[in-house]
Amino acid sequence: MKHLTVFGLVILLFSLPAHSQQAWRDCTPGSIGPGGCDSIGPGGGRSIGPGGGMSIGPGGGLSIGPGGGQSIGPGGGQSIGPGGGKSIMRDRSRGLNTDTMRPYNDPYGTQPPRINQFGSGSQ
Repeated sequence: MKHLTVFGLVILLFSLPAHSQQAWRDCTPGSIGPGGCDSIGPGGGRSIGPGGGMSIGPGGGLSIGPGGGQSIGPGGGQSIGPGGGKSIMRDRSRGLNTDTMRPYNDPYGTQPPRINQFGSGSQ
């Protein structure tokens, strides 16, 4: 009976519609609020729920299904076509880099040094 309950929950997660805000594409860099790249809430970059950056469900960042972050199909994160994560038209100021699942402007969790007008770096 316990196995049927777990299986039922997995089926429910995969059958839920993807949120209109897909984390791999639309999350707000540096935010822990709803839809933020660092949020574990709905649509968040660290969420395992539908549309989340760590979700393998519909539209999720780790999904290979339609619109998923690892999909090469239309709108997919690995697609070079219109709306895809590898498209040259993609707005890289929002969403996640689909190779690292981190924001484009901060792929490894560190901020690059700022260059001042004299050419030297500073924090």
